[in-house]
Amino acid sequence: MKNISLAFNVILTIAVGILFWLHFKGSKGGEPTRQINFGDKNMKIAYVNVEKIDSNYKYITEKRAIMEKEVELSRNSLASAEQSLSGEQQKLQKEAYDLENNSSISMTDKYNKQKELQVRYDKFQQEYAIYQQRKDAMEKDLDIKIQDFNKNMMESLNNNIKKYNLNQQYDYILTKQQMLYANDSLDITQDILQLLNEEYETTK
Repeated sequence: MKNISLAFNVILTIAVGILFWLHFKGSKGGEPTRQINFGDKNMKIAYVNVEKIDSNYKYITEKRAIMEKEVELSRNSLASAEQSLSGEQQKLQKEAYDLENNSSISMTDKYNKQKELQVRYDKFQQEYAIYQQRKDAMEKDLDIKIQDFNKNMMESLNNNIKKYNLNQQYDYILTKQQMLYANDSLDITQDILQLLNEEYETTK
């Protein structure tokens, strides 16, 4: 099973990092600390703190909690089945060893016992195959859920940052984690978080 929290953090960093807008009209007046002069053009720039979004976006925090619980339940279920199979395997191996080294048993009884062990071993193999199928299915299901989560999160981020930028008209919206230094006046994280959480509460 994957480390959900780490996966979400990596996905979110990549997702926000590619969200930027070029060629928007620069605002007149307003907030001079958010504008940088590049030759003849004043470009309006802001940034988003990914860590704050990861910790405070309700869609992420609630979905993560649900999926982590599902992972825990799956792990516990698989661990129980694996323990049972391991015990049966050790038991079969011991009985086969004892039978092979038992000189007091008759050839007929030894033959019958070997047939019985073979039947039990075949059943064990079938149960192990079923266990492996369950494990693979659980992992595949988790992968699909993470992909769906990633897709929904990307759409939400894109839509809300575009919506926010209709009025603000930023040329670039970056991530704080990708910059060596950023003035706090450029931080629009709280505004984006408010939009994200309002949308999530509406669509729940």
